[in-house]
Amino acid sequence: MEKITLHWFVTDPEGPIATHGGGMPVPLPKMAGHPGMRGFIGGVRGRIACQPQRSDINPKTVNGVTVVCAHSDDVRAANCPRCLATPEAKAMLERLGEVTVTAQEAR
Repeated sequence: MEKITLHWFVTDPEGPIATHGGGMPVPLPKMAGHPGMRGFIGGVRGRIACQPQRSDINPKTVNGVTVVCAHSDDVRAANCPRCLATPEAKAMLERLGEVTVTAQEAR
């Protein structure tokens, strides 16, 4: 069974990737004065941690095979060794109290 690589999508207002806005409604926690609010995911700028110049995360078909860039904006969900080896990911994981993984350990 092949393992799927899940990249870390770093939210960055200067990032080269713009996600589609208003794509999927999601429930938000109840907030004072706003019970039962709903929000939408998407509509943010950012970058893939291990490929900061990458400008597109849309699926592509190459030789009849669909290739996706699976990603999450939660560093704890990422399993890409190159994303997790970035200083930014290590710092975020440390702030979150998680164990960091170096690219060497992830192999």
